[in-house]
Amino acid sequence: ITTPASPTSTITGLGAGTNTFRWTISSPPCGESFDEVVITQSGSITTANAGADQNLCTSTTTLAGNAPFVGTGSWSLVTGSGTITSPSNSNSGVTALGIGANTFRWTISSANCSPSTDDVIITVKTQLMANAGPDQNVCTTSITLAGNNPSPGSGLWSIVSGAGTITAPTSQTSTVTNLGTGYNVFRWTISNNPCASASDDVTIMRSGTITTSNAGVDQTVCGTSATLAGNTATIGTGTWTRISGSGIITTASSPTSTVTGLGAGANVFRWNITNGNCPPSTDDVTITSVSFPTTANAGPDQSICATTTTLTANTPSIGTGLWSLISGSGIFTTPTDPGTSVTGLGNGINVFRWTISNGSCTPSTSDVTVINCGTLTTGAISGSPFCQTTSYNVNVPFIFSGSLTGPFIAQLSDTSGSFALPVTIGYSNTAPVAATIPSGTITGTKYRIRVRDYGTGVNGQDNGNDLSINTCGVIGIDEFEKDKLISIYPNPSNGSFNIVFNKNFEKNFSIEIESIIGKCLVKQEYSFLNQNEPISFDIPNATKGIYFLKMQTPQGLIVKRILVE
Repeated sequence: ITTPASPTSTITGLGAGTNTFRWTISSPPCGESFDEVVITQSGSITTANAGADQNLCTSTTTLAGNAPFVGTGSWSLVTGSGTITSPSNSNSGVTALGIGANTFRWTISSANCSPSTDDVIITVKTQLMANAGPDQNVCTTSITLAGNNPSPGSGLWSIVSGAGTITAPTSQTSTVTNLGTGYNVFRWTISNNPCASASDDVTIMRSGTITTSNAGVDQTVCGTSATLAGNTATIGTGTWTRISGSGIITTASSPTSTVTGLGAGANVFRWNITNGNCPPSTDDVTITSVSFPTTANAGPDQSICATTTTLTANTPSIGTGLWSLISGSGIFTTPTDPGTSVTGLGNGINVFRWTISNGSCTPSTSDVTVINCGTLTTGAISGSPFCQTTSYNVNVPFIFSGSLTGPFIAQLSDTSGSFALPVTIGYSNTAPVAATIPSGTITGTKYRIRVRDYGTGVNGQDNGNDLSINTCGVIGIDEFEKDKLISIYPNPSNGSFNIVFNKNFEKNFSIEIESIIGKCLVKQEYSFLNQNEPISFDIPNATKGIYFLKMQTPQGLIVKRILVE
């Protein structure tokens, strides 16, 4: 007690625990009066320590306050946010931490002692994502990168592959110089401790050069389709487009694409080669479409006996026509005229071609054969008039100055002198032709004989004199009734037919089938035939044309004409 007589004296050296002091007032001769006071000394208090500040990348942590030896501790939130799971626990957990700084206070209290406090700051940082920007296809040696903003962290560019100089590695939009040709990969890394770093790569394709476009040579085509002929883009990609005209490009990316639906005339197409940011290379090609020419028709073949003729080809509605000589000889008066005349025809076969052309289209051609018989002329025949009931062997003379080939056949006209359906009566390779005027020939006074070149089909001039065949009487069977003795069916036929006899034949006789030039094709001998009993015949290897049936009987010769179709 520093001043015992002072009612407000100080006391030092207090003992731990309970200390009792008495205040006594004396006033003699009166008695004393006193009262006591208890002063309890609690001892010292533990100094609070909230632990070291923390930097986190999560929303939870564990506090690190000191354990109080004297007093009790309690956590409280000062700033920011967070949930203290055990406030009286010096190592309490904290959840739901806010982004940024969060301040917590550790307070140690003990009875009447002043509390001891300490603060800890827990900073929560964001996990950042890196974005290096889109890949680039360039044609230059320098570019500008396009990474995302690294705030609140920091970013750094690095080269992964290829080549290039990063001018400002920490700048999200740094430029890069000296880019290598081809693929160059750069990495943008964002750091924000204590969070893990994040990175992203960007590929910069430097194309270098670009293939020069070549659309191919201009084309003239026949029809509405064509094949393009652009060059292959070894650096870059090519695409066809139509500039003018019309046409459908089948595969625009193919240098050799087909085009359909071409319009008549000029159609322009462009071959465009691009490569990233390089200026494109273009080239145009013109495809001119023309129509197919009119189908050529040189007209019907001709068989004449003259050195001039007129051709009869068709007139082209599309294209132009032109005559040319294929074989033989002849001079065109107007070669471009479909109806031109031709002079100087050679003897025999002369072949002329009518060609219709239109641009690049395949020409249409047609040939016509003009046979000039030359001077094939049949000589006069003596012995007229002839008897109907007798066959006559005659030599048919003829001369020719052309290029006829033979063999030669002698033909007999009808009673009017017409050779519309001539009858072959002889055959020879050289002059004269040995011929037979058959018995039973119908009577008449205007018969004529001509020689035909069987090899070339040239008909010669007839002999120029009329021949007469008279009845002259009969031998055995009435010659006027011969035509009624046999019937042939079917006629015309395909080469197979039947013969029916209208009376019995009881003596030896023969039936022979001959070609138009007198060649024997079938011959049968018979001794007896019944009336109305048919006999079947087949002409071997029959072709279309006229054949003759000759039936030699004791009474005479019967001749029938057979037509094969």
